[in-house]
Parts: sequence; C-alpha cells; structure tokens
Amino acid sequence: MPRKDALAKVTGAAKYAGDLRFPGTLHACILRPPAHGMTLASADTSAAERVPGVRIVREGTLLAVLHPQPDGARKALALVKGTFEGTELDVDDERIYQYLVDRAAPGQRVVISRGDIAAGEKRAATVVEGEYRNAYEGHATLEPHACVAKWEEGRMTVWASTQSPFVIREEVAEALKLGQDKVRIISQFVGGGFGGKLVGLGAIEAARIARQVPGVPIQLAWNREEDFFMDTYRPAAVVKIRSGLDAGRGSITFWDNIVAGVSQGEAEFPYDVQTNRFRAPAVTALHPLPIGAWRAPNAHTNAFARESQLDALAAKAGIDPVTLRRRLATDARLLRLLDLAVSSFGWEPAPGPTGRGIGVACGAWRQAMVVAIAQVAVDKATGKVKVERFLEAVDVGLVVNPDGARQQVEGAITMCVGQALSEEIHFKGGHILAKNFDTYLLPRFSAIPRIEVVFAENSGMATQGIGEPPVVPVAAALANAVFDATGARVSHVPFTPERVLEALKKVAAK
Repeated sequence: MPRKDALAKVTGAAKYAGDLRFPGTLHACILRPPAHGMTLASADTSAAERVPGVRIVREGTLLAVLHPQPDGARKALALVKGTFEGTELDVDDERIYQYLVDRAAPGQRVVISRGDIAAGEKRAATVVEGEYRNAYEGHATLEPHACVAKWEEGRMTVWASTQSPFVIREEVAEALKLGQDKVRIISQFVGGGFGGKLVGLGAIEAARIARQVPGVPIQLAWNREEDFFMDTYRPAAVVKIRSGLDAGRGSITFWDNIVAGVSQGEAEFPYDVQTNRFRAPAVTALHPLPIGAWRAPNAHTNAFARESQLDALAAKAGIDPVTLRRRLATDARLLRLLDLAVSSFGWEPAPGPTGRGIGVACGAWRQAMVVAIAQVAVDKATGKVKVERFLEAVDVGLVVNPDGARQQVEGAITMCVGQALSEEIHFKGGHILAKNFDTYLLPRFSAIPRIEVVFAENSGMATQGIGEPPVVPVAAALANAVFDATGARVSHVPFTPERVLEALKKVAAK
C-alpha cells in the first residue's frame, strides 16, 4: 500500500510543528549557557527590551526573548548580556574513552556468567583481544526540535513533533505541577526522530514560557546549533573483549566481554558460547554529556564489538568469516539468513584479507534478525572509505507491506553509513563544537552505495518492528569489509580517514 502521507509530504502540505502559525503567536528564543555544566546567573536585558515588540520572560535559570517574528526574537536575543556559573568537566572527545573506563571501573558488575573463563582460555588454540570504541553521535534530524505551547483557562496545550506524546504529557505535567488531565499534547508530523524526540525538553521549555503569558501561543523552534547542543547523544562507549577458538576452529572456548558507556543489553546473540562473562557498569551519571536513545540503543555498540571480534578470530584462525558464523550459529533462522545473504550477494567467502573488500556482520533487535554484507574500496593514500555495495537480509516475520519495509531498511543503511564513517560530536569540556552540517558530517548522496534488501520468507512468525533492526550490523559489516580490503582492523566508530590511516600504519609496521 502507498503511504497515506506521501502526497502531503512531497507537496509541502504536511504541517510540522515549525510550520504552525496561530493568530497572535510569539516566537521564543532562549538564552543558552555556553557549555554543559553551566547555568544562567544574571542577565542584562535592557538593550533587548528596547526592540519594538519584544517581551522578556524569566523563570529561574530560564530566560526567553519573545517577538512576533522568529528573526526578531533571534536578533533581540543577541542583545542580551548574560553571565553564567558552574563547572565544566575536564574531558574532551579524545580523552572521553579513558574517562569512561575509569568512571565505570568501580561499578562494574557481572551481568551474565557461564562456565570457567580461565579454564576456557587454557583450551583455546587461537586467542584475540580487542578494544572497540564509538564516539558520541547526534540525532541530526532534518527538523530540529520545535513545538507550540498555549496556556489557557488552567490547561496547557502543546503541539509537538514528538515520538512519544504520552511521555511528554507526563513530563510537562510534572514540570508545571499539573495533573495530566490538564495537559494535552497534539502530535504533528515528525521530521526525523531516531530516539532523539522521545524526550520533551523543548516542550517543557515552551510550556514554562507559555504559562507566563496566558492565552498567547508560544512557538519554540531550536536552530541547528541549539539542536546539537541540547541533543541527547548516542553514548560514547568502550567495549573490551578477550576470546578464543578451539583447535578445531569451530567452538569458542571462552568470551570475556566488558563494556563502559552503555549497558550489556543486546550483547548476547545466538552463537554457541558456553563459557562467557559479560560485565557492565552500574554507575549513575557516568557520562559528562546528556545521552539518550539512538536507534536500537546498546545493540549497535555491542554488535560492532562482537562481530568485529568474531572476524578477528576467523582471520587469525585462517577460516572465512561466514564459515565461522555457521559453525557457531544455534538458531535455524540465523543459518537461513546467512545463506540468503551470501547467495543474494553472489559471494564466495574466503579467509581474509582477500583484497576484495567484502565484510559480513549479523545483528538482532528483539525478535528480528539481520545479516549485512558490505563491499568497500579503501584509498590507502588518504584513508577514505568508499562504500560500493551494501546488502541486508532481514527476518522480521510476516512482512505486511514489503515496499514500506524495504524503505525502512534502505533508510537505516543510509543513516548508518554516516554513523559508521563520519558522524561524531566533537567537544571540549562542556562546549559542543558541532554547530552545523559543515562540521557534523552527514553522508552526502555521493557516499550512498548500491543498496539491496532481501526479506526472509517467515510468514508463520508474528510481524516484528522494522525501524531498528537494520541499523544494528551496519558499522561492523563496513569495518570487516575494510579489513578484507586492506588487512587493517578499524575499531573506532566513526572510522574517519585519519583513523583508517592509523590502522593502515599498524599493518605496515608488522
């Protein structure tokens, strides 16, 4: 079935929260601190107040400039002189990984444990130790956070582009100390969410402002710089794995997995690993920056580490990566999906690196399974990775709308090409250095490969969600393809040209 919203979206008729213009609307711009960890101490608004049509709203540390026109509010905000207090943490995007490991260490706990790790290591003929990292990443939605709030007759109404209207109703009610029956959320089209619009900070801010000016619709639309600054980022993380294969190269004798930055959730997979240990931190306020859900939370971080580690085991043992996975797979669905992916791609796997630049990775999200195969070319002079082809074989049970499902998978792969190769939140202390898309690098059209999607026939299984599973194995498949092309193991997402060159140097030095 065709999408019912397609015509409205391609003609511009669809209304997003940023499009709403109610009679008498005032546009709000908020005075932001320069860095996380700092709050407003004092403000001189005298110059801004002299601008015709400007109103100032102050509630605690929230200061907003209101004007009938969006640009009028933004220009008046620039006239406000604020002072801020607080302390920034002494950390940046280079030192964050050791920071997370050190902070997590006292609170690390065993989440899963089976068998004797030490005994398993003694039985191993091949042992690999790996450390895998991923940076903070933004949601970078096409539509920044936007909403309109109106306080009238003791009730708050908020028109919001949100993924979770019921959660936002709770948050607004709690912030305003109202019963939920006094708060109404009216959902608009969402110009991208990906987990970033599960929270309602913008809606809370707009509601707090609107309560100070009863009967007046208040529109709050963050600009791109605010959207990056106020985001709840995909968490930076470090995963360390030590594991081994037996002499027959068909059984993992031990798997010791420790993570800092995310939880252990979604780390396990239907591979035959009888002796394993998973450790994850139980530490509050672990991160120096705000974090949140980012499509299949935890799963992509853990899958990147697990699938990269499996490839490293296969390469060191001299077997191809598909054969190893077939030997380890304990689920018939996974075996069928591996066969479907390999046959659809037309690939004859061989022990790597082969120079062909083909990599495989498996992933799961809840009851859905995905096998990804990527083909890349690597410029050894510049370190640039060019993704040439990407295939995903997907099992989500009964596929109700094949065209819509295929589009979801294609969109996930497109998004994760950026996630894997270029997207990173650079920061220093509490200062977010990403301001716009000149420094936060989304994939351009030229970066998108030939994408193929095949669905497993599994109509006897209930339909599963399709929005999150396809993102899980993308970065791992690309990293394994880079290894197959060059012999270099890239273990830090995103694998920028600089990081690829660093990995290539390690190969040359051997």
